[in-house]
Amino acid sequence: MLSDDEPVLVAVVTFLYLEGSGCLEIRDHEEYPRWVVDCNEPGEVDQYCVMAQGSIGGFACPDGDCLPAPVQSETWGAIKSLYR
Repeated sequence: MLSDDEPVLVAVVTFLYLEGSGCLEIRDHEEYPRWVVDCNEPGEVDQYCVMAQGSIGGFACPDGDCLPAPVQSETWGAIKSLYR
């Protein structure tokens, strides 16, 4: 994590899509809700928020709970290059 306002990847899930649609919802652990523990000794606990739920097959999923939503300034050329 480079700074406090940058996203951190905490998990990767791979699926074999056959058909249908739905949401992948990120839920809290019962004993350790929203905890991310760093590698320091002793480990320091950080809290996280959910930027977005996962959508399968174009299903309309609920928004995450990070407020306000992070926005990064980009040039029009950089945005167009994402869709080439």
